[in-house]
Amino acid sequence: EQDTLVESTKKLYFNDAGGEYISGDGTDLTITSGADIVLSVPAGIFSNGAVGIGEAAPTAQLHVFTGDSGFSGAIDTDYDELCIEGSGNTGVTILCPAANTGAIVFGDNADKDMGRIKYNHADNSMSFFVDNNANPNMKIESSGKVTIGGGGAAAYPVATFGVYSTLATEQ
Repeated sequence: EQDTLVESTKKLYFNDAGGEYISGDGTDLTITSGADIVLSVPAGIFSNGAVGIGEAAPTAQLHVFTGDSGFSGAIDTDYDELCIEGSGNTGVTILCPAANTGAIVFGDNADKDMGRIKYNHADNSMSFFVDNNANPNMKIESSGKVTIGGGGAAAYPVATFGVYSTLATEQ
């Protein structure tokens, strides 16, 4: 088998059968293959639709791997759209301008935002919204004040929750 460039179609074929090729139109680069496409670094786009970044055998539709967590086996198939894996502290960062809000949104087939966790950079507060309430069900202010209530039509805030204690040393 020999690689072949067909000038009239702008396709670079990688086998005589013609099923694997790279083509470009000046805007898009298209890789056509009936098998997995694996990049030279541990990454790839696989025939089942999964994408691995730093991972040659993704356990989710998108698996980002920066180090081995020690987990083996399959992740929960109810929650396998995204897997972030690392060998130490591991996380996801949401970045936005200082006057805006970063959020994680939970939706269903009836409503796109039934639940939300929002961080408001303007006042440095974190709010939790449940059952599509317009007002947060719970808000944690930058001072540490926790307000519970205010969901639905009620005016925010409804109640404030506080815990106070003094530490005693054992004798």
